[in-house]
Amino acid sequence: SRRSASTGSPSACANSSTSIPNSRRPSSAWRPGWPGSTTRRTDLTGTTAEVRAVLRGPFGRLALGCFLDAIGNGLPLSLLVVYLAEVRGLPIFTASLVLTWMAVVGLFAVPFAGSLTDRFGPRRVLLVALLVEASGVALMSQVTTAPAAFGVATVLAVGAAGSWGPLSTFTAQGVEEEQRTTAFAVGCMLLNLGLGVGGLIGAA
Repeated sequence: SRRSASTGSPSACANSSTSIPNSRRPSSAWRPGWPGSTTRRTDLTGTTAEVRAVLRGPFGRLALGCFLDAIGNGLPLSLLVVYLAEVRGLPIFTASLVLTWMAVVGLFAVPFAGSLTDRFGPRRVLLVALLVEASGVALMSQVTTAPAAFGVATVLAVGAAGSWGPLSTFTAQGVEEEQRTTAFAVGCMLLNLGLGVGGLIGAA
């Protein structure tokens, strides 16, 4: 009746809501995608909790060691071309080729390191790889010719590539199966962060 419509009864409110155009109605399906929405905050909180859970276990010590190792690798690599050209007296083009050669050697050395890890275990391969890499860094200070630079760069690249397989194995063994994706993501993040920090320290 007309009286019920004017008094604002529940039936009148229900009827009045149907008169709102569809274009003016807020879409509830869009709300979770808005910036700062509850869904995004929940996802961020869940991701943070997963990272903390991974770092609390044995993987946390491994991640710290990888981060420190990445800082150490970033220290010489950031200025290797400048060092070979300005300190050791090599042409700048040759020094650049040495850095490129290290990347090529590392690309082909990683599969062999993985095979050695499966055969001898990750601990032995990692220890040998770190010793080889440290020897390459030490020998780089004695380089005086281009052949010596390429030879030492080969040693350094083989040692650096030899640690990828063991570290991946330790990462998979140090966490639960459902945490492996998070662990590998955190490991790659810390690796890139360590290389950047090492480069900044070396350039300072």
